[in-house]
Amino acid sequence: MHSLAQVRINTLMYKAFYPRVSISSLPTETLLTIFKLVHKAVHPSRSSHAFLDFHSPATFPYSCAGVCCMWLDVLAMDRRFWARIIIHIDAPYVTRHVVNTFLATLRMRTIEIYVCYRGAPLMDPDIENRRILTAMECIRPHLSRCSNFTLKGLYRSSTVLASRFFDGVSAPEMNKLTSISVITDTDEPAQITTFYCPKMSQLEVDARSLADFVLAIDGRKEGESRSLAPVACRYRPPEIMDALSPKRFGDALIAGLS
Repeated sequence: MHSLAQVRINTLMYKAFYPRVSISSLPTETLLTIFKLVHKAVHPSRSSHAFLDFHSPATFPYSCAGVCCMWLDVLAMDRRFWARIIIHIDAPYVTRHVVNTFLATLRMRTIEIYVCYRGAPLMDPDIENRRILTAMECIRPHLSRCSNFTLKGLYRSSTVLASRFFDGVSAPEMNKLTSISVITDTDEPAQITTFYCPKMSQLEVDARSLADFVLAIDGRKEGESRSLAPVACRYRPPEIMDALSPKRFGDALIAGLS
């Protein structure tokens, strides 16, 4: 008993003289310095085209931003950390506030936006729809300065939902747009009628949506417009759904290549 009591006394004295220090208790300046060293270690190349796995949960600065609000706020202080905006729709920490913080880090600069899973896509369609809806509501005000937009979901209903946020938008800097899915759970058309993007050079969507997007794109008759490379991706609706009209698809290809 005497020995046990002495151990407890020694433990209390140790805690009193050597309190446990958490990394979250470090000053902001120290944390920022640590993050700068991490950024330098994981991005040794200055090339903006260096390979990056957008689906990886270990991608910096997003792996650190998900730890706590304090780390996110510190990371947001240095825009050099944010070469592109990646929104993992299956990450539990990704809320409206977090997405808006990501987008605010680059302020008025031209941005690239990637919306995708960080793990195996296993969400129900309703949950995925809600996550993508939240992300797109935050993204829409920034599409005017977006040069590259990529959405990779599991369900086509999510890409159809996202399409309405491009309707009526002016995106003079956008040259590439990708919006693809794996499961054709709806045969609804893309919800877009006009989309101003004179620099668009690559459009990658499912075959059903391709017709809607190409026919909606505006501004490509201007002098600075580039030739458009349309890519038709998977579109396999169940038999109970309407198939894609060959005529409409052909008209879209002619419009895109002309």
